[in-house]
Amino acid sequence: MAEAVSSKPIEVGEKRDVSVTIGAAVWIPPSGESGGDVMERAAAALARAKKRGKSDLEIDEQQKEPGKDTPPPPRARSTPPKPAAQ
Repeated sequence: MAEAVSSKPIEVGEKRDVSVTIGAAVWIPPSGESGGDVMERAAAALARAKKRGKSDLEIDEQQKEPGKDTPPPPRARSTPPKPAAQ
């Protein structure tokens, strides 16, 4: 998605390059997490992606298991940005 967006400049008076940074969290029911927990993980993933730069993706795959108070160790993954088509 980031590649598709960045490959098409937007014209608003003049051409502007566009980039997309995405943070996401995986949630597979049943889970010991609330919707708020998942949103917090997604927000943290977005912050990590933004810290690395433009056009990045961070997916947080950590989630609490039903009946457990603490989530398993974090397993976040990221995809490096692809260069924009010129």
